[in-house]
Amino acid sequence: SGDVGILVVDHYTHYQPIVRPDGKVVGALLVAIPNTQIDRSLTEILRLLAVVGGMVTVGLGLVSLLLSRAMVRPIPVLVAVMTRIAGGELDTAVPYLDRGNEIGVMARAIEIFRANADRIAQMGREKVEAEAARAAERARTMQTLKSEFLEVVSAGVGGDFSRQVASGCDDPELNELAEGIN
Repeated sequence: SGDVGILVVDHYTHYQPIVRPDGKVVGALLVAIPNTQIDRSLTEILRLLAVVGGMVTVGLGLVSLLLSRAMVRPIPVLVAVMTRIAGGELDTAVPYLDRGNEIGVMARAIEIFRANADRIAQMGREKVEAEAARAAERARTMQTLKSEFLEVVSAGVGGDFSRQVASGCDDPELNELAEGIN
């Protein structure tokens, strides 16, 4: 095997001996291909590889870009939802809860935070309402006691000390005050 000049043209050659059964070489088989033909074939193959490689690279790049955009696109949406929830908009719907990837995990965590914030806000509203109800009840009791105090004091001024203030309310301080008047 090797390069040989045949008729002033370089060829790649390979010789194969022709051997008789007794082991004596009686000839040789020669295969020769011009080097220019091999060079052309190699150039075409390399060009084809470059084109295919470029197309594959561009294709994979586009697929990667599309996949990364599909994965990253929900993040700004979730950030906007978190911002609205942090601003007190607890009725904001959290998207992507049904996804089975990291975006779905983040969305479900945000939903838990939203539900907890809503529950805390509801408990705060209930506490304010209960305190307002207690304050209103205390004001009514105070008004009743005030009327009774005036009656007892007026009766005492008139010499009637048999009258007493009712001391059966739920407020220990007001009961103590009523007992003191009595």
